[in-house]
Amino acid sequence: MAYLIDVKICWSRLSVFGLFLLLPFFNQGQDTVLLSRSVQNYSVRYSGDDSSWFHNGNEILKIISEDVVKNLRSTRIRVKFTVAGYRVESHGNFRILSVFSDPEVEGDIHYRGFCLSDVLVPDQIRIVYKAYLKNNPPASSEFIAENVSFPGTAGSQNDTSRFDSLAVSNLVLFYSEDAFDAFSRKISLINDYYASSAILDSISSDLSAIDRSNSAHFPELFIKLEELNKILTLIGSRDMVDNLNLSRNDPEDLVKKFKDLKKRSLSYNMTLREGLSDPRLVIDRKNISHITDEFTGMMLRYVRWSHYVNARNSVIYREFLQEFYNQQAFGDDIHWLSLLLAGMYPDQPKDTLIRHFWDALDDSYCRRAGFLMDQGRYSDAGDLMNSDLCLHSTISGSSVKVQEYRERAIAGIFRSFLSVAENSIRSGRLKMAESYLDKAKEVAPERINTDTLYRKIFNFLLSEKLSACDTLYAHRQYEDALNCYRAIELSFDSASLFLVHEALKSRIALSRFELNYTNGLQMLEKRDYNSAGQYFQNARRQCLDAGKYLDQNLDSLCTLTYPFYLVHRLEVASSLIWNDRLSEAKGFADSIGQITRTRGLEKDSVLCSALNSYRNKIRERECGNQQVRIDILMVRAERQKEMGNFDRACEFMDSIRIVVNYTHSCRLILPSIKDSLEKYSYAGNFQKGLKEISPMLSSAKYQDALEKYLQLLEDYERFDLKRFGLTIQPLADYVRQMENPQFTQAVLNYYALKNDTRSQSEYQKILQEQAPEKKRKNKILYIFDNFRTSAGRFVKRTLTRYIPG
Repeated sequence: MAYLIDVKICWSRLSVFGLFLLLPFFNQGQDTVLLSRSVQNYSVRYSGDDSSWFHNGNEILKIISEDVVKNLRSTRIRVKFTVAGYRVESHGNFRILSVFSDPEVEGDIHYRGFCLSDVLVPDQIRIVYKAYLKNNPPASSEFIAENVSFPGTAGSQNDTSRFDSLAVSNLVLFYSEDAFDAFSRKISLINDYYASSAILDSISSDLSAIDRSNSAHFPELFIKLEELNKILTLIGSRDMVDNLNLSRNDPEDLVKKFKDLKKRSLSYNMTLREGLSDPRLVIDRKNISHITDEFTGMMLRYVRWSHYVNARNSVIYREFLQEFYNQQAFGDDIHWLSLLLAGMYPDQPKDTLIRHFWDALDDSYCRRAGFLMDQGRYSDAGDLMNSDLCLHSTISGSSVKVQEYRERAIAGIFRSFLSVAENSIRSGRLKMAESYLDKAKEVAPERINTDTLYRKIFNFLLSEKLSACDTLYAHRQYEDALNCYRAIELSFDSASLFLVHEALKSRIALSRFELNYTNGLQMLEKRDYNSAGQYFQNARRQCLDAGKYLDQNLDSLCTLTYPFYLVHRLEVASSLIWNDRLSEAKGFADSIGQITRTRGLEKDSVLCSALNSYRNKIRERECGNQQVRIDILMVRAERQKEMGNFDRACEFMDSIRIVVNYTHSCRLILPSIKDSLEKYSYAGNFQKGLKEISPMLSSAKYQDALEKYLQLLEDYERFDLKRFGLTIQPLADYVRQMENPQFTQAVLNYYALKNDTRSQSEYQKILQEQAPEKKRKNKILYIFDNFRTSAGRFVKRTLTRYIPG
């Protein structure tokens, strides 16, 4: 093969994915050869294709274009990077690797004055290699590398040694979900930055208007410091100095504002604490509702800010509302609040002041919420009452009045969303109507079952969706219609599904009926009677589910193909046999047999043959399983014989005999069980007898143990068990080993009855050795002897060490 010698690199219109990189091959001995290295550019542009490759990039460009006030299709993120091409040889095969490194971004990479270069480098790459072979006719092939990390390495995974050259014909850089999440977090942080700056400006202005030297202003100071301390905590938790690099770019001077207000907070906190700690404190402000209204006014301000409907809305407003009652502004807010109330009402019992304040705060919340609802601002009222519920979650259960106002607000929000949805339908904006209907359901899911307007809008939108599917059904596109109905069904959650269940159930059943009926006719034309029977039976069942009249034609087709349908069910149910679910398979065969008898199909030769074949397969599987079981038991028996465990080997062979008797109808391949049992039964019984003696001794059956051991001694000699490698101790050695005086006494009595004086003398001696006094004496002598030996060695070492020889 003639390899190209020159290295030619041509990059053309990367922004429209027209990258061409020609990488020739060389006959060199190295494992890895650098073919080319160059710096290239890639443009991330808005794409009309919103597939998984481009979706996240499109969303990023939308956000940036809105900020830079630029046409979306003119917004660009340019990526400059280094690419190196390598040829890698392994065992005579060649692959091409492209190494992408040193990425840099430029172009439209700023948002609200902050550079986003750290989160705008695409982290994924897709590359298509096209290999060419200059033969006659010319040949080519494509190799695709997908979801490769960028920067990183992509390569052709196939052997490219038979090709003359390789081109990179298509390259796409794109953003993964992780990259988009990192971008979104930074955008949110930038929005929080500007929101934080505005909040601190507002608080700073309010603090300047408070005379902290005048105790009459302590209530306002207390509320403002609660807001300041808690918002400073939230801002500080975001670590904007590092995450936004504010040491280099701080357009709103947030760091300076934060530090200044932190110092003022410490100073104002000290002033307030000292003033509230003075036992002579009297605050000349008796109107507690004025204080609570100022507090709820502050909360309402954050509610209003949290409802900004634009891309620059900050989550810090809603986080402030959610976390307000979970944070402490003064370490122990209840304590300092109690001191404040005591200064306002010095003549009132201190233990009732806090409860009085909570009640007044509830009244203020409800009063403001009522005012907002009178203006039609139900969303603001709902969030304000949610704030009140957050308060009660930290102190006690909410009152009935609070719950009533909250439910009233929710009802107002629910009706508002439905009103928007209804108006959207009138103007033909069905997508918007569906969106606001979903919002209404999210706000008050318990109302969707009973609200008339909700059901009216829901049914209208459902009918619009169903009309497209009904059109497919009318044009006999039954499969497409069925998929359309199923997609509608899957689009509803469980809370709404019951509303559409009846409308969809019959349509889905009819579509399935028509689809099965049509397919059944097609199979009948092809003489595929098994499949036709299956389709017609399904059609019959779905016809009944849809409440449709079962016409005579379908009934006749079902009757004609029913035997073939049963044959098909038998074929499908063969999996029960191969999965060894034989009892289920037998039950299924019996059910088919019952159907055959009740339907009068006993003379149908095809069905009866299939049923007999199915039952034969069950029997063959049973016999095969038993044969495997016998083979396994025989292997285990042989293993036990090799180990000398003849009793266990006999047990396995007995199991084989039981299996053979149980499956006498199977023609099983049997080993010589009878001969093996006869050969090894004496050795097995001998080992089994030895194991039976110990339990006898444990239960004090000494006479039985003795008789058993004597019988084993006799069997050992009579059947020449020594040839099996078995051994048994003489009785005297066994008795001495057991060290059981009662057993020894039983043996002694046995020989006394036989007048065997010699044996009596031997066992009398063993009995004396096993006596407790004798054993104790022997043990003492043993210990003393050991001590004497040890002491002698110790004395000898001591004399050698201290007395010169």
